[in-house]
Amino acid sequence: MLLLYLPSLALLLPGSDNAHVVQEQISFHLIQISSFANQSWAKHQGSGWLDELQIHGWKSESGTIIFLHTWSKGNFSNKEFVFLELLFREYFIGLTQQIQTHASQFHFEYPFEIQASAGCELHSPESPESFFQAAFEGSDFLSFQNISWVPAPEGGSRAKKICDLLNRYEGIKEIVYNLTRNTCPRFLLGLLDAGKRELQRRVRPEAWLSSGLTVEPGPLLLVCHVSGFYPKPIWVMWMRGEQEQVGTKQDDILPNADGTWYLRVILEVAAEEASGLSCRVRHSSLGGQDMILYWAVLYPGGDNQGASQGPTSFHLIQISSFVNSTWIQYHGSGWLDGLQIHGWNSVTDTAIFLKPWSKGNFSDVEISDLVELFRVYTFAFIREMRAHVHEFQLEYPFEIQGIAGCELHSGGAILSFLRGALGGLDFVSFRNSSCVPAPEGGSRAQLVCALLRPYGDIFHIVKKLLYETCPRFLLGVLEAGKADLQRQVKPEAWLSSGPSPGPGRLLLVCHVSGFYPKPVWVMWMRGDQEQQGTQRGDILPNGDGTWHLQATLDVAAGEAAGLACRVKHSSLGGQDLVLHWGGGSVSIAVIILMVMVLCLVVSLGLALWFWRHRPYGDIFHIVKKLLYETCPRFLLGVLEAGKADLQRQVKPEAWLSSGPSPGPGRLLLVCHVSGFYPKPVWVMWMRGDQEQQGTQRGDILPNGDGTWHLQATLDVAAGEAAGLACRVKHSSLGGQDLVLHWGGGSVSIAVIILMVMVLCLVVSLGLALWFWRHR
Repeated sequence: MLLLYLPSLALLLPGSDNAHVVQEQISFHLIQISSFANQSWAKHQGSGWLDELQIHGWKSESGTIIFLHTWSKGNFSNKEFVFLELLFREYFIGLTQQIQTHASQFHFEYPFEIQASAGCELHSPESPESFFQAAFEGSDFLSFQNISWVPAPEGGSRAKKICDLLNRYEGIKEIVYNLTRNTCPRFLLGLLDAGKRELQRRVRPEAWLSSGLTVEPGPLLLVCHVSGFYPKPIWVMWMRGEQEQVGTKQDDILPNADGTWYLRVILEVAAEEASGLSCRVRHSSLGGQDMILYWAVLYPGGDNQGASQGPTSFHLIQISSFVNSTWIQYHGSGWLDGLQIHGWNSVTDTAIFLKPWSKGNFSDVEISDLVELFRVYTFAFIREMRAHVHEFQLEYPFEIQGIAGCELHSGGAILSFLRGALGGLDFVSFRNSSCVPAPEGGSRAQLVCALLRPYGDIFHIVKKLLYETCPRFLLGVLEAGKADLQRQVKPEAWLSSGPSPGPGRLLLVCHVSGFYPKPVWVMWMRGDQEQQGTQRGDILPNGDGTWHLQATLDVAAGEAAGLACRVKHSSLGGQDLVLHWGGGSVSIAVIILMVMVLCLVVSLGLALWFWRHRPYGDIFHIVKKLLYETCPRFLLGVLEAGKADLQRQVKPEAWLSSGPSPGPGRLLLVCHVSGFYPKPVWVMWMRGDQEQQGTQRGDILPNGDGTWHLQATLDVAAGEAAGLACRVKHSSLGGQDLVLHWGGGSVSIAVIILMVMVLCLVVSLGLALWFWRHR
């Protein structure tokens, strides 16, 4: 019979109350969905929920419970859950048999579906409320109230007949009552205690504004996005001053993949009335301080980018290395300010989207067309450069660099740019629909521009890409990536001392890591006076998309006292981060010293206690036992318990890029190595088997997942980069070194499909030469 087997679960655990105090309403409930396709096929799905958080599942193939959290068992024992699994298996088998046997008797027509929900709510331990409802094909069918089965009006005579039958079984009713009124509350209280740490966590929301799609002219659709918050209850409202806007409409609160929540709240207003509106967010994680986001129009279309510190740009960087007439390699990248968002694999001619929003609002058709066009361009460009290398007096090896893109300024102004370089020196640029030679390019650059002038179609294409395509793409990327781009991640900072600069001197190092966005200000200070000797390294990327840098100061050893490192970042809300040398930040050496002192104090304390309470011989006996028995046993236990973690080997990922130019005609080669474990690693720039002594290795820094990352850089003349490689040795590689050749072997940083927009001067040069030969 329907629901005849489920109540038998109560036989397992007789009810008993729990004295824990529940401060607010919370529920635990089981959901069952049983689908009957025909006389011989049925499928059962089951899940357990704490309020709206799923904590259990049911694997129907093996008949086992799935525990989705470490605390999903509450305070029930393994033995109890083994028996529960057995009962659930028997229940689903018996339910299937009974339904298929009596389907015609109760006029069930295949296919059909049965749903059930049973559980309890706690307002206080003294007054739990239980419930048990069943539905047929989505409509209420019957429920268990007080101590009886009650048919739902929607269930009709069929529900009444089943309830009349079930109510004859007093034992079943007593079991259901015991399950929902006693066992369920006890299990729920056990869950709340076991999962207390996770359930009581508070995660602050991130919020941003955007405009939805409207038909112009017409009203604006203002959208307030709130994401990443936990727990679920939240209040969000569009406001004008302190007045709530009654037209505010709230979508459903939806789950994120990490267990937090997301909500969208919209308001439709006339465009001229948008000014002065704000979105107000209240959440338990905010400590009573509401989060307020003010609507502001920063560029056409009403999109909100928050307070802008300067122009935002999208640009493409191209590096083409011509080693000889047969070997050429193409590197490139697409950047949103200092964040790389695109790549191109020149080996497979495929696009690399480094962010989920890297396509902006471009359609798949547009992207596909651009990919194909870029393949054709790359082929033609390389062919024409090979054919005319002597005509333009280019000597192997040589390198061509290009940058093209557009900048969005406050108020909506958009500026576009395109520049080409040869061997690290400016060569040509695109201005006012014309090719302009750079002074450094000499007669060769003038010759190139002269050859290109007759080809008006080329300039028309370049102009359209720079002044139409690029701005549209930039605005689309800003909108699509708003959640990521507007996030604020606070920096972590610590102090250490570097290699001594000389006798009697100290190198103070201020490490700042894990911050986003990239702009940051770091300075060594004495009081409010900036120390002019502060040396700031490059701001380099971490593996998780955040940034890190080091600021050093060379001082006499006796002058270090009183110095501090000050950090300013947008995520700090105007509160500078200040780390005082000798206080506020403790280096590893100091920590070790503190631990040693603590151990000494504890040892002396124990010795004094034993001296007062025991004969001397006992002291030595205890010390000997601790050193020769307890300590080795504990050490072996730690090695055994942590074996999986201590012995794990995670292979590094590595890629190459070029950093900010160290000077005219020079390149900064960067070898990124990330995601490896354990920490020891060897990275070196090489030319064949010869180590490059100029290799600079940064600190090995932690990733968020427990692995490590570092960067190794090399400053070289632009013409000497060919033939260099980055070699990586790590225990996870099994003796096989990882070798990435600059200009070959590894192309994880290459240009994006949209590099088509870099039909820059180099593109123009290739096409012009081709037309010149074939006209």
